Amino acid sequence: MTFLMTMIGILLTTEICEFVNCFLALLLAPKFGLDVRLVTFWGIIFTKNDGKWEHTRGKFSLLVQYSMIIDPSRPVPEYSQKRFIPLELILLGVQTLIGVGIFFAWQATPFSDDYIVVVEWRSVLFWMFIDCIMMIVLRIILFIRAHFIKKNGLEGHCEYLLNCLRRGEEFPESYMRPVEQLPFGNVKQATKVKYYRLYNMYLLWTGQFDKLFLPMHEIAVYLRNRSYVVGDTGYYYDVVFYYSRFEFDPSAAQYFMDKIRSVLASDPDANAKRVLAYFAYGVENDKEKARYFINEALEAVDKFSLPGMERELERRLVTELDERLASEGII
Repeated sequence: MTFLMTMIGILLTTEICEFVNCFLALLLAPKFGLDVRLVTFWGIIFTKNDGKWEHTRGKFSLLVQYSMIIDPSRPVPEYSQKRFIPLELILLGVQTLIGVGIFFAWQATPFSDDYIVVVEWRSVLFWMFIDCIMMIVLRIILFIRAHFIKKNGLEGHCEYLLNCLRRGEEFPESYMRPVEQLPFGNVKQATKVKYYRLYNMYLLWTGQFDKLFLPMHEIAVYLRNRSYVVGDTGYYYDVVFYYSRFEFDPSAAQYFMDKIRSVLASDPDANAKRVLAYFAYGVENDKEKARYFINEALEAVDKFSLPGMERELERRLVTELDERLASEGII
């Protein structure tokens, strides 16, 4: 019975906190110059497209997740991670209040020997409180780590490159090498994959397609057998595109597409349409379908994320397939 109470308490707390955080993020994000673009819960995926929400159904998951970015309509100088601090503090404060409420409910619930009731709520409330405390501590640690601790090693290197991207600048050539050639030790796999996504962007930008094999395979190995989480979305986009366009491997492309298809289908951005187009062209051998997605990508590319290198790289990749389809008479 104790194990059952523990599981019920942890599940209830996690779901309550995630739903409240998601709701508050949707409600308050615009007031802080932020934008929630993707929400997923219980297998339903909601994506914002031109201010309107669309939904598709994916695989069932108990996770409630959302993706929040700086409003892309804002000027480049405002692309600072500090914009997230006030909202994150509010979410932390609300989660603390939830914990306090659970604590008082636990204290106010009398002991009972009546086991006719299926669930002993005092035990459930106890584990809800414990789980809430653990979630609050984790949120505090992540908050401090993200905003107040200077990142060193490869993490600091990634942060520098991300700041270049946010400002619309190209990556410095001397900073872009395989991880093994960078002066950093004790690199975590998640950090390595984060860097390799940026490194892949640099290789695509500079036309060094022959060097994509190593970083793309590192990302593919990282993703295999992992459950989908919102933070990995970009990695899935990259590997589906890679296996559809460069190292042509239909089975690998299909494997990762199966995990991300519903998210891709509901994503209005140019990069999602471009991935769908290359998959349709290379893996499905459906040129008409590829033309449909390329036309959508061409319409969306000027709205895509940040200006500068990221947007222009997207334009190049979309234009490449657009010209190939045109040369084959698919207009």
